[in-house]
Amino acid sequence: IRDRPIRIVGSGRVDTLLETFGTWLPPELHDGAGSFRADARAEVSTLTARLTSASIDLTDPKIAYGNRFFSQPQVKIQFDGQYAWPANDILARSMTIAGDAFSMAAQGNASAEQVDMEIKWRAKLERVQGSVRPRIATGRDGSVRQVGFRNDGHLQHVDIGDEQWLVMGDCQGAIDLMTRDGVLNIDTHASGTNLALIQPQAVSASFQAVGPAPRQPGQRQQQLSHQGGQVVWSEPHFKVDGWIRYDQQSGQIAADEMQISGDWFATTLAGSVLWNQRVGEVKLAGPARLKMNEVADRLTHLTGVQIVAEGIHETPLEIQVRRDQTDAIAMKVLA
Repeated sequence: IRDRPIRIVGSGRVDTLLETFGTWLPPELHDGAGSFRADARAEVSTLTARLTSASIDLTDPKIAYGNRFFSQPQVKIQFDGQYAWPANDILARSMTIAGDAFSMAAQGNASAEQVDMEIKWRAKLERVQGSVRPRIATGRDGSVRQVGFRNDGHLQHVDIGDEQWLVMGDCQGAIDLMTRDGVLNIDTHASGTNLALIQPQAVSASFQAVGPAPRQPGQRQQQLSHQGGQVVWSEPHFKVDGWIRYDQQSGQIAADEMQISGDWFATTLAGSVLWNQRVGEVKLAGPARLKMNEVADRLTHLTGVQIVAEGIHETPLEIQVRRDQTDAIAMKVLA
């Protein structure tokens, strides 16, 4: 039968939707909660389907993917273009995802052989960290239960080690993706403001509200101090620009002149990254310029010993990261 235009309008529960379309979804995508409203237009035949537009509103969605839960108060998805199934080819005239923690807009086309797409994004790091939670195994059989949800729709706190650190800050950027000769070329531009790494667990992301408007930086710092949190490292301004080449066959990433800068340093790094299930290795090197008065202030804060330095220091910088068979990570920085 040739393609027939259809319109689909519906609303209901996310878990019911996952059960209905479970056959066509990745096996890692399982379990869900929340509600949805959808309005979509498509062209359907007995062999293929082509989505031409869609508007989806998700209220309090909770999705389990692998061993992680993703949760947001509200997510809006808009699509205008053509998405072909089962070929999985996409031509996006406009595609947007707007959530409390992360938003993005994209246009371009992508298939298994070719990618030419532009993506712009924004993220609030503390909300991203608070939105993605591990699932923990319980019981003698090692089965995994959903401990991340409460009846009031908020994430329930569980005592897990990787929630001891809180990452905060606002980030935004643009990514251009283009495939050439089996290599995915990534032109990335990203910036961050008021970035901070905070300890201990008492100010874990699981204690942060996911939804209200962010507090002003001064108010945020005051509340963290009141809760006993310690700012271990902070960057008022952070910027990354450069090209990355990803070999889709070997999984290796090559970075060409990645420019990374903050208020107290600037460096241009080149090197390679190989990170998969078998190997974890990062090698980056390049020249760096450091404002020594800022370095001294940060070392004074970290060590508790008064350090005074002046001037601009230029040095070769080398960064090595390795992951062993137990998933332990070792980092070496030479300068």
